[in-house]
Amino acid sequence: MNINNVFVDILDLHPSRIAVYDENGNFFYANTNYIKAYGIDVSEKESLNFDKIKPYEVTFEYIKSQLATSKSFSIQELEDSTLFESLFFYTTSKYVIHISSSITILKEADKKIYYHANYDSLTTLPNRSYFKKQLKSILQESSQNGSKIALFFIDVDKFKEVNDTYGHDVGDKMLVTIAKRLLNSVRKDDIVARIGGDEFVLIAKNIKNTEIIERLALKLQKRIREPLEIDTHIFNVTLSIGIAIYPQHGTASQDLLKNADIAMYEVKKTKKDDFRIYNKSMSSEAATKLSMKAEIRRALEQNEFVMHYQPVVDFRTDSIIGAEALVRWYHSKKGILEPNDFLELILSGDMDKEFNCMVVSKVLKDLTIMNKAFLNKKLIISVNISKDQFFSSTFSSNVSNASKNYGINESQIELKIVENQIMKNASIAKENIETLHLMGFKIALDDFGVEHSSLNHLKNFKVDKLKIDRLFIKNIAQDENDLNVVKSIINTAKLFNFKVQAEGIETKEQYMKLKKIGCDFSQGFYHSSALPMDDFIRYYNKT
Repeated sequence: MNINNVFVDILDLHPSRIAVYDENGNFFYANTNYIKAYGIDVSEKESLNFDKIKPYEVTFEYIKSQLATSKSFSIQELEDSTLFESLFFYTTSKYVIHISSSITILKEADKKIYYHANYDSLTTLPNRSYFKKQLKSILQESSQNGSKIALFFIDVDKFKEVNDTYGHDVGDKMLVTIAKRLLNSVRKDDIVARIGGDEFVLIAKNIKNTEIIERLALKLQKRIREPLEIDTHIFNVTLSIGIAIYPQHGTASQDLLKNADIAMYEVKKTKKDDFRIYNKSMSSEAATKLSMKAEIRRALEQNEFVMHYQPVVDFRTDSIIGAEALVRWYHSKKGILEPNDFLELILSGDMDKEFNCMVVSKVLKDLTIMNKAFLNKKLIISVNISKDQFFSSTFSSNVSNASKNYGINESQIELKIVENQIMKNASIAKENIETLHLMGFKIALDDFGVEHSSLNHLKNFKVDKLKIDRLFIKNIAQDENDLNVVKSIINTAKLFNFKVQAEGIETKEQYMKLKKIGCDFSQGFYHSSALPMDDFIRYYNKT
């Protein structure tokens, strides 16, 4: 085998155009692609040189002059919309190598890489990385010319519900529409970016006064509030907006972003669908929340959450038929904390799924112990289900699988859902309730009657029980109106064959009134407070 022939074959297969010239520019070798590209007649090899072949509008002397000061030299030229780059360099024996390659594909690839590195593929807006570069540059510019900018941190209210209820395809379409509406609402020089799932930012330049900021925020909200139709569904979208102003709320980009985020969460914790301009008092409260969230994370890791059980009593037999599971935090320094001290922070953050799974697992684990303790009695344990849990597409299968893993029959679990949280998506709520009911779970509607209750929806829901809020029970012995409300709820429940449970019963008088008007189940301090599992078992055995 002739090794030279092997190299010639390899070079002929190479997609680039490759040629070799001696130090005077005389032609020595070219591969097939080079010969075809420049119309070389190899039979005239002896009389050919670089300037005669003329692959580029430069002379060989020019090439040599460039290589005199550099190891290599390259030029680019467009041929029929295709961009080629030519590389020239010397070999050790003073031959000049010329390699010409199409770089159009590489350039296109570079553009794609740049685009994906700097823009959001869904909305085509600048992404977090590019936004940070832009913000840094604009802050430097503002520092030099003394102008002010406003940074808007924008969060789509209740977007998680849309994803969980209607699926990510609908959620993605909503984000695309929101992005377009934001872009169409801002000024020409303003910059809109998407920096997270449902989080957008707006850099408003050359701000003269707060009135401009407020007008822009109101304009954004008005535009977004317009009904949004996606796949036959109509949505009324709102925004929570936090605003930080340069330089009074920070001179560094990270400080402005942090303070705008803090202001946005001030809106979230109140009524949403609003905007707030940052002030220093917000930071101390945010720091407290941040500290509390860190403690909650630690508590989850160290298993500091424990379930307590408040007995549920049958009015007919005066016997315990079950209990409501209520979570408690055994804090290492503050003692036992109730849900009012921590639950809102958990459900509004990124720990809600982990927390909800933990609660269900603990209840199922405790039930296995109770079933062993009460050999002849299978109690029904009621578990509070958050709106996000209920509307999650995987909730029914997850809770069913968990029950099977612990060997617990689904009929021992009552899933308690707050009535007003499901009425806004009644059709999906109906499907989810039917699915859970078919699996064997019992369903209770909590806080029934607190807000306007729809009998039309109620008749279609396969629920087992209505729970009357303590608000109506508190004055039932003294207030005839409250008594009549409770009577009407009980009568309504009987029409649909639902059971009724009263919460917050504290006195014998309340208990006897409810028993007289036909309430089915009783829960409250009149019987017992919520007890740790071992104390609940002892309490049950005494009754």
